[in-house]
Amino acid sequence: MARISPKQEKKEKGIALSFFNLIAPPKGPMAALRIFAPKCKHHNPYCAPGMKALFKQMANVQQDMEANEMPMDPVFKIKHEMVDGNMVIIHTTMQSKSKGTQGFRQVHMFRFKGDKVVEYWDVTQMMPKEAKYPKNLF
Repeated sequence: MARISPKQEKKEKGIALSFFNLIAPPKGPMAALRIFAPKCKHHNPYCAPGMKALFKQMANVQQDMEANEMPMDPVFKIKHEMVDGNMVIIHTTMQSKSKGTQGFRQVHMFRFKGDKVVEYWDVTQMMPKEAKYPKNLF
């Protein structure tokens, strides 16, 4: 993987971290489109190709959070941040401010070209209601 300058690594990490403020209510996921290249590829098997399709799916999930047992008042917490060349990897938790739901854990991977994300992966694990070892989630 090609090395990039520490200044560019810092910039890309900042752009990736801004994703979490952009997708959260009240703005909603479509606000995050600005950090992605027009032909960015995502790797979410539950959505049609294209970032607009992914973000429309995210918006639908946010609108139907109660039915999906997801937090109505989500709080993202950044657990780990890693940079490897043009990749930024961020491990997050998302839970409810009111603690009414357990939320989920995610790993987000952003591949950059310049100042835009050109490829995106998200891996999600829902927190079970009754976990035998709740700290064992990634």
